[in-house]
Amino acid sequence: MRGPGLLHRHLLATFLPAFLLAACFFVFILELVDLFANLWKYMSLEVPLQQVLKVMMLYAPTCINWALPIALLFAVSFALGSLYATNELVAVFGMGIPLVRFTLPLVIMAALLSAGSFFFSDSVALPSYREKTRLVASLLSQNPSLSNSEVTVLSRKGRIVWHASFYDDAGKTLTDLSIFERDPSGAPIARTDCATGRWAEGHWTFSRVRRFALDSTAPKPASLAAAAAPALAPELKAATEPAAKAAAPKAAAPKAAAPKAAAPKAAAPKAAAPKAAAPKAAAPKAAASKTEAKKAAAASDPKPQSAAIDGKAARETDSGIKALGIMNSLNAVNQAVPLAVMDIAAMALAGPEAEGIWKETDYGSWTNPDFDEAPESFRNQNFDLGELSTAELGERARFQKEAGLSWKATEAERLRRMAFAFTPLIVVLLSSSIGGRYRKNVLLMSLLVSLVVATGYYVFQMVTMLLAKTGVLEPAIGAWAPVAVFALLSLALYRMART
Repeated sequence: MRGPGLLHRHLLATFLPAFLLAACFFVFILELVDLFANLWKYMSLEVPLQQVLKVMMLYAPTCINWALPIALLFAVSFALGSLYATNELVAVFGMGIPLVRFTLPLVIMAALLSAGSFFFSDSVALPSYREKTRLVASLLSQNPSLSNSEVTVLSRKGRIVWHASFYDDAGKTLTDLSIFERDPSGAPIARTDCATGRWAEGHWTFSRVRRFALDSTAPKPASLAAAAAPALAPELKAATEPAAKAAAPKAAAPKAAAPKAAAPKAAAPKAAAPKAAAPKAAAPKAAASKTEAKKAAAASDPKPQSAAIDGKAARETDSGIKALGIMNSLNAVNQAVPLAVMDIAAMALAGPEAEGIWKETDYGSWTNPDFDEAPESFRNQNFDLGELSTAELGERARFQKEAGLSWKATEAERLRRMAFAFTPLIVVLLSSSIGGRYRKNVLLMSLLVSLVVATGYYVFQMVTMLLAKTGVLEPAIGAWAPVAVFALLSLALYRMART
């Protein structure tokens, strides 16, 4: 038992110094790349040296996370190549110890580093990277705006739809806001229009509110129309068909012209025709005075007017937005028409889905506990997904999926974050299985082949992730396929390795 233990300690003694040196080297290279990318900006803006050093310190955890796999690759290749170059690995094989058993400590260490790198990335590297990004933006005067315009958000699984002309992130206010409420079938049940909405103390406060709600306790529109239609038919016809009444005399004119050619003897009574036409000219005046009287009576009526809908526009929309125009097309019908006539017109145009009457209520200031969507949902979403933690990526993917937005790119990034944690284990398996395969230029060939295989792993991962983000592959396949393929490849290389 002491033989394998001694060999394992000797292997670790050769591996660890090379690993620490390689990790420091690659972290330093990554720091220099980031520094030189912004160096001319720092110099032009005369950024103090201590601020530049602070940026580099904040970037260090991310560099460690990225440098870990490549450092493991070089350290394992160097350790096994050195042992083979000095014929120590030949002595190990001569003792009957297989390569899998000899490299077991490296595989266990890689598995522990994989588990630790996932939590290190989420709890240390990501917060530090966020702070570094904000500090660089502040030093270079590149603070991005989180305010947004023409923003639409679906909440409560699509039951509530928010649409605002502008969201101000500094003041957490929404301007020109409309909130639509829908039932489980997608039919509208309420609409709230307000000038502004302000987030304070964990809730929204709306100002200058105009709310339309469907009164489900009122009679159904079919029975209401049947009961009131005989009495209200003239008013409804006058309100909705003014063009037809104006066009009626034009249609009758050709008929009056026909008898002229058939009865030339009837030309004598032409002088009497103007007398008969006089009462007809007086009829529009009487109708006009009647309409004006109705307008004056309706203007003094304190009852709120129900809304009518442009029926054509409503029927062209899908089931989720159908009949929302009821609350927005009040001017389509003359406001002088009595309330009951307006309700019947609205219900007739809305269709059989509407089960009640639309009621309007105005508020100076108003709140609703159901409208609890956080201000972060309205922010400008053009930001780097790399700044989000795994949990935040999952929440964002869920929100995008429920809102009907493109969510596969976010979900693929979340799963890639989890799959990337297995990269140290994959590169150790690959480099360990390749070690000892060459008799000449052992160290150089081991490093070169390991680097080529690891590069293939990264390229394959980039391709599958691109396909997953564009929707060609499922997010889970795009994220986990490289891990599965190269894990199987490393096992196959172990079976073919010299032992």
